[in-house]
Amino acid sequence: MIASGAGTPALPALPSPTAATQATPPILATQAMAAPGTAQATAVAQQASEQDATTDFGALLGRMRNEYKGASAWQADAALSTILAHGEWSDINYRDRSVGEWTPTLHLDRVRAMAIAYSATTGKHSRSPKVRDSIVRALQAWVNRSPQSDNWWHNTIGAPSALMPTLVLMDTELPQDLRNALIASLVSPVSVPADRKTAQNLIWYARQAIVKGTLSRNSAELSAGRDALHATLAITSNEGIQADLSFHQHGNQLYSGGYGLTYLADMAGLASWMQGTRWALTAADLTLLADYAATGIGPLARGDWLDWSARGREITRQESVTRPAVLRDAVTKLVASLAPDRHAALNALHDRLQAQAAPTSTSTHAYWRSDFLAHQTSKGYFSVKMISKRTVGTESGNGENLSGYWLPFGTTFIVGAGNGAEYLGLQPLLDWSALPGTTAPETVPDFNGYLRGTEERVAVLSNTNHGLASMQVSTQGLSAKKFWFVDGNTMLALGADIRYAGAHRVRTTLNQTLWAGSGASSAGALSSTASTQSQSGVKWLAHHGVGYLLLDGQGASLTVAEKKLVGSDPTTTSFGAVAATAKPAQLLTLAIDHGLRPDAASYAYAVIHGITSASQAQAAAKPKVLVNTAAAQGATSADGARLAVAFHKAGQVALGNGVTLQVDQPVVVLGQITGSQLQLQTVDLAGTGMSVTLKTTKDGQTLDQKTVRTAANTLRSRQTPASALSLALSR
Repeated sequence: MIASGAGTPALPALPSPTAATQATPPILATQAMAAPGTAQATAVAQQASEQDATTDFGALLGRMRNEYKGASAWQADAALSTILAHGEWSDINYRDRSVGEWTPTLHLDRVRAMAIAYSATTGKHSRSPKVRDSIVRALQAWVNRSPQSDNWWHNTIGAPSALMPTLVLMDTELPQDLRNALIASLVSPVSVPADRKTAQNLIWYARQAIVKGTLSRNSAELSAGRDALHATLAITSNEGIQADLSFHQHGNQLYSGGYGLTYLADMAGLASWMQGTRWALTAADLTLLADYAATGIGPLARGDWLDWSARGREITRQESVTRPAVLRDAVTKLVASLAPDRHAALNALHDRLQAQAAPTSTSTHAYWRSDFLAHQTSKGYFSVKMISKRTVGTESGNGENLSGYWLPFGTTFIVGAGNGAEYLGLQPLLDWSALPGTTAPETVPDFNGYLRGTEERVAVLSNTNHGLASMQVSTQGLSAKKFWFVDGNTMLALGADIRYAGAHRVRTTLNQTLWAGSGASSAGALSSTASTQSQSGVKWLAHHGVGYLLLDGQGASLTVAEKKLVGSDPTTTSFGAVAATAKPAQLLTLAIDHGLRPDAASYAYAVIHGITSASQAQAAAKPKVLVNTAAAQGATSADGARLAVAFHKAGQVALGNGVTLQVDQPVVVLGQITGSQLQLQTVDLAGTGMSVTLKTTKDGQTLDQKTVRTAANTLRSRQTPASALSLALSR
């Protein structure tokens, strides 16, 4: 709970709106005062409106300054000691036109640090004429030089965003001509081509309009910024917040932990700036923003880790502030002043993030617009990332994520006792052909740009605390059927019809994670001191609070080995700053080897949170596999109370005791068995919406039959495309 004296500092007090604004919105106040045809009343109303506007401009500027003054000025001393007489720095290449890391931005970063130091109420640089002179010289040099990148983002978003804090903090202390030129360089969304102002990009332009309008006292500019914010606060099938509360950017690509997290942080800050002014966001806007924070991003965070699967090419970036901390700060702003009808959910999320604690209950979220499943329990976290014709699975570009081809082909991140430390900082050290959960040849294909899916039959489905995911893989000469069922602390993974005719061995990786220093398997105890060790034929493993159980008689290979980068390693380029700081680490890899040219290979394994010993691993209750073939894959929970099946084509599955479940279309079904009834949800695998007939039989005789129509995956309303029904299991 966020309250006075809580762990997170309270936000600065917001200036109160004027009495007139509190009573009625400005336009209503004007209408109330003006009598028709009365010039005097009109003049009085206009004067009141102008006074309100002046108060609102002042409130906005004060809130902006409070935010920007609170940032770090650690670069100020170095910047002041090295600035040249003409306002530049000798170590910056102002002719750089790079599309990725663009070095001229360093100039604006240093000026910002000087402006923060100058604006501070105390300190050796506070209100120093020498510091002010350096700031003016540096800003004039920027205007004179006008550096340009070959990437429009740097020119119209990156550089203006870096400039704004200095403009706000210095404001009228700058020479008028210079101030006017810098304000004019801020880019309003109304002047940007439509294809460049989508989702988070539009928020960056809106922020520029809000700052520009505040500094120039231009109400129309501020309104344009507010309208741009409002336009993004709606469920869309384009880029932005989706019907399942996931976030898309760069096409239909899951980016809730990247652009989508920045979107939330920026929106929460901008909404708090404008609260109580004539440009405030609506209650409906803020409610959607709160729901997006609590349900769209919150379920993906665990400890210091926010699921890599939701970060696009940003998976390769170094973090100075963890993404869960960014989420926590955004939630703080929302709870403090913006969404009172969502306080309970936001407070629970804030407290979990603040304490880096596990949730107290189990929840499963099927992000059906993004081919993604997330499952949280008090003991751990599972996620499944997939790709279909409907989605962009991942992307590479600007030198980022060059090794990430296999990410959307069933990566399953497993976070347990490490609370996220299992993967933190390991990007440059991983074998990217052996990502957890993937079935892939031992090679990493090159790719650049968007990775789009080719298969239609991909689906996720959830019911509060359990769920399923199913996909067909067809890429790089590899084909497979893959299926997951999450229930409580258990994830079941099935693979069938695995085929590959290429030159590389194919494996299914159960996990590739940081070695915790101890563990035990069916092949014996693992050494806590050996730098390299391996085992074969592993039937179960207990490691770092997680148990791995092979269910089909196959054994897995286990290796523990130290990984480190060398100067010639191409990974150092692929992962940039993360690689530059990567330290050697021991990684544990557990994988099933399907060999060369597998033909209809398969696998079945379970991963269980809360397993801390060999005895627990051996005694763990296992889900019951019902079927694992090219036609269907499915299972029941260990207690037999829950059911999950993917029918890759029309057919039937035996449930036991002579009872079968039959379907006439490719669908997934998720159900609970309650007495003599089977309560089901179903969605068609293609996501197109269709009529489906489901039937239960016993010993060949029909028990029950229902026909339902599934909805298309393109829904824009906040409802699942699944259809619900009940079927009898006995006469």
